[in-house]
Amino acid sequence: MALPASRGTIAAIALLLGTVVSASAVAASAPPQEDHLYQVLPGDTLIGIAQRLLEPPGRWRDLQRHNAVASPTRLPAGSTLRIPQPWLRGDPSTLAIGEAGGTVTLDGRPAVAGASGGEGSRIETGSNGVVVVRLRDGTLLTIPPASSVRFIRLREYLGPEAVEAHIGVERGAIDTRSAPMRRRPLDIRTPSVTAAVRGTEFRVRARERDTAVEVLTGAVAAGSAAGGADLEAGQGAIASADRPPRIERLLVAPVLSGMATRIDTVAATLTFEAVPGAAAYRVQVADDAGFTRLVSDRSQAAPEVSIASRTDGRLFVRARAVSAIGLEGREAIAMLEVAARPEPPLPVRPPERAVLFDGSVALAWAKPDGISAYRVQVSASADFVRPAHDSVGTDTNRSIDLPPLKDASAGWWWRVAAIAGTGADTKQGPFSAPRSFEQRQVGGAPAGIVDDSRLDLSWPPLQGHRYRLQLASDAAFTALLLERELAEARTSIADLQPGSYFTRTQSIDTQGVTSPFGPAQRFEIPFLLRSSSGTPVGSGGGASIELQRPR
Repeated sequence: MALPASRGTIAAIALLLGTVVSASAVAASAPPQEDHLYQVLPGDTLIGIAQRLLEPPGRWRDLQRHNAVASPTRLPAGSTLRIPQPWLRGDPSTLAIGEAGGTVTLDGRPAVAGASGGEGSRIETGSNGVVVVRLRDGTLLTIPPASSVRFIRLREYLGPEAVEAHIGVERGAIDTRSAPMRRRPLDIRTPSVTAAVRGTEFRVRARERDTAVEVLTGAVAAGSAAGGADLEAGQGAIASADRPPRIERLLVAPVLSGMATRIDTVAATLTFEAVPGAAAYRVQVADDAGFTRLVSDRSQAAPEVSIASRTDGRLFVRARAVSAIGLEGREAIAMLEVAARPEPPLPVRPPERAVLFDGSVALAWAKPDGISAYRVQVSASADFVRPAHDSVGTDTNRSIDLPPLKDASAGWWWRVAAIAGTGADTKQGPFSAPRSFEQRQVGGAPAGIVDDSRLDLSWPPLQGHRYRLQLASDAAFTALLLERELAEARTSIADLQPGSYFTRTQSIDTQGVTSPFGPAQRFEIPFLLRSSSGTPVGSGGGASIELQRPR
């Protein structure tokens, strides 16, 4: 659609584009513009009005003809004069620095909020610098990192409601938000392209060989020496001095609603849905909603957000899909809450997936600087919905008594968090990543039956385990008499001499993990009265006669 513009604007664009446009062509292409209505004050004359308001001031005769005034010195007070807008003289206007983050300079000096500039001022941003500039008519200009912008012309007409601005983007980009139906022109110029508007929201980025123009609301007339284009809301163009603009629809905004809204680590990578047709993504992270205090600003192939926070609190994410020709689409913004501090201690023991055979487990972790209290949890499930243990203490080595085993083994998870501050300022940080360990039974104490000189042993079986059995003549098992590896939880030992014997077992799982030996069991092989053939001699009641053990 054709964009309303003043005759002065069209002529300026034609000059910049290096084309020859006749006065009649300019007049034909420019839509009619409402005259400014001036109410005559007592003592006013056309010459005086022209000297105050017109450029050049000698146009009082044109003003007389335009209003069919009989006498230039006799103007009825309260009557109305119609003054064509292009005849009005502009007074120098100013700009004001709003929010600024990172490295930003105004005319070579550090730019701070509230500083002002004017026609001819130059604003430059460093690799991490962003600044918001406000014109007196309410227009907001956001200058992103690595940009250099000069205010070529900055004038206002009969007050701040009508500001004319011609802005040169020498390097980098500018985002513009202006009230609809501007009364004076606003032009954004790069080395290759001019974008002229009368009220819209759009972005201009000067690249090495061309310029990208992206229109979000309203309309923009963009052109170069090679041709021009009228861009509507939702359209963008890549234009250069030697090629006509290439126009396409802007890509839709990424959907960020599926991302986590709270992160408890200092660094994290969050993903979002890919945008159809996107070749890349522009992702910014800032700690303010205006994106002037950037934490990161990246162009990347993957639809993801990399977070590396400096402090806890809110972070804001802004993402745009980038088309194959380099146009940035509509943007989506999301807010995140970072709660990563104090950072969790580093667990030391037991190591991940350790196998333990005790009812008490020793937990240990590194001690971070400035932390004196810790919260430790042990749970039978990785979600810690119902912790079996939950306590706060000051020691970094803690022994935790586990609940009695109901089965041969149990899986456990544990985690620890640091607590900083005192009183009302006490703050617990996030828990460490859960670590798992397994608790198992030790080898069972063998039960046995003594049959003359034979010992029949058995103990509780464990699914899929093998066993090691030891037999000794002393409780410390220093005088080992026998050691067997068994596939079953039972065995027999024959031809034992009379005396005391001690047995114990340990289990071996399918991965070769060996339990500690279980408790020892004592057995006695009695001294029996035997016949010449070696058969035990029985009493009248049939029981074998046991002799007193020799000393």
